[in-house]
Amino acid sequence: MTNKEKFSKFTDIKQFRGIVKNIIHTADFNGYDENEKPIYIKHKFGSLPTLKFEFTTKIHGTNAGVSIDDEGNVFAMSRSRVLELTHDNAGFASFVEKNKDWFKHKLEMLNFHFNSKYPNFKVFLYGEWCGSGIQKNVAISQVSKKLVLFAVKLVNVDDNEDVYYLKIPKTIECPEREIYNIRKIGTTIIDIDFNKPEVAQNKLIEIVDEVEKECPVGKYFGVEGIGEGIVVSHYNKEGVRQHIFKVKGEEHAKNSGKVKVLKPVDEEFEQKKRDFVNDHGCKEWRLDQMYNETFDVINGGKGDIKKTGDYIRKVIKDVMKEEMDILILQGLTPKDVNSTISNVAKHYLFSRLDQESGL
Repeated sequence: MTNKEKFSKFTDIKQFRGIVKNIIHTADFNGYDENEKPIYIKHKFGSLPTLKFEFTTKIHGTNAGVSIDDEGNVFAMSRSRVLELTHDNAGFASFVEKNKDWFKHKLEMLNFHFNSKYPNFKVFLYGEWCGSGIQKNVAISQVSKKLVLFAVKLVNVDDNEDVYYLKIPKTIECPEREIYNIRKIGTTIIDIDFNKPEVAQNKLIEIVDEVEKECPVGKYFGVEGIGEGIVVSHYNKEGVRQHIFKVKGEEHAKNSGKVKVLKPVDEEFEQKKRDFVNDHGCKEWRLDQMYNETFDVINGGKGDIKKTGDYIRKVIKDVMKEEMDILILQGLTPKDVNSTISNVAKHYLFSRLDQESGL
């Protein structure tokens, strides 16, 4: 079995507006016509559901996964690849190797447990590898490295496309090995009425404000400091996740407010572009995150001016992935804002390189 065959990426997490859009889209669906094309009818006010969501604290670390291959060997994953001891990610492969007996036992137990209901499916465990030296500016960066598990994923071994995300059982933890369970640290249930999503949005903002003031995960481990945000999930009665979204604060990135863009402000269209970049596109947390990914900072990588193009392309790609609906809503196209995003990203990169070189 190759690394590519073993690897299974943890899902990208949407933003709240994406979930609202999906709920509305599902409510509008009214079957197919004679040509097998979907029919949509505008839903009536009050017809959208009220769903229970469970939120946990979002941990500012690096995504980590563990599973077993066909030969019974435990292997570790980052968000993008299977890890090797010689090609690690902030020491996570070494951590899994050290604790492989525990992981193997738990994964075999989970595979056996789910086999009756999900035959021919393979179990993956996911969590956040966090602690000192992995990220910065958050409470959790003050503690020793640890794994906080948050999800079980079942993958069909035949097609690798049929997947289920499940609530992680609270029994899956081992604090003496620095392996914790996010649901043991703390969860809270909230009701979201999708007929009035703005009410939930205001509540979510209040919750994130509190997390930023004092991170519940940091407090659990005995340290004070800010948190990153929250992850909010809806599960059906069988414990299968149906929806997931994130709400992030900006204090952890020391966001300084709106990004300054050197563009004329006396023309309506230019102002619209500037507002998009300031309010949605080039937030400092995004520029920081793309810098860390481009240069693999958590594994000792350093910024390099020769990779300016790689960094700019990564920023633009992430903006388009996360903010396309806002872009369209404001009557803009990627072509309208790409050069503006490029200029802001380049300015941030050069300033960061100067700062790190002591200039």
